[in-house]
Amino acid sequence: MAHPKSNEANIKEIFPNLTPKQLSILIEFSLGRTPSQLKELENCSRTSIEKHLSNLRHNFGCSSTGELRTVFLNNILMEILINLKNK
Repeated sequence: MAHPKSNEANIKEIFPNLTPKQLSILIEFSLGRTPSQLKELENCSRTSIEKHLSNLRHNFGCSSTGELRTVFLNNILMEILINLKNK
């Protein structure tokens, strides 16, 4: 299975308004990484990670990070299903 970074360009097409940093954080967070793990992975502070997640929650209209993860993954799944249907 390919690492999420290799599919980031495809995911960027689904979420064109996200910055590369936001997209990277959201992908890794959605795969189960914690803010503590993300700070190491993204080479920034935990406060910065928390701020990115807060901004992403706001942008997606989510009240929690769990909801953010669900909405993000559902959007990807819907895009996959639409693409499969159109083939």
